[in-house]
Amino acid sequence: MTSPLNNIRLKSNNFSTLVLRGLLAGFLVLGAAGCNKTGNSTSQKVDAADPAVAAALAELTQALRKYAMEHHGLPKNFAELVAAGYVKNPPVAPVGMQFEIDPKAARIVLLNQSTLKEKP
Repeated sequence: MTSPLNNIRLKSNNFSTLVLRGLLAGFLVLGAAGCNKTGNSTSQKVDAADPAVAAALAELTQALRKYAMEHHGLPKNFAELVAAGYVKNPPVAPVGMQFEIDPKAARIVLLNQSTLKEKP
């Protein structure tokens, strides 16, 4: 006869729980790895200069990762994340900048709009 404690252990070790834990660990590792890399220098300066912007970026990144977990992938752009309802009240980006997705680090960054226009 199995004890109630063994039943709880069996239920918590099902395959889907393990897969979700693995995905979450993977996103956390990607996020931690992205924090150590020097990315766009413009986004680095904005983060350091304004704690409110840094907090907004962290909140948006959290919404992005939730979307990625539930949809098994990243949205095409920031507007799709907002349209899907993961960002209820999107913050206003500083003048001349806009929110974009960094797919390698699975995070939201601020980029110069002039930089975006130069891309092919």
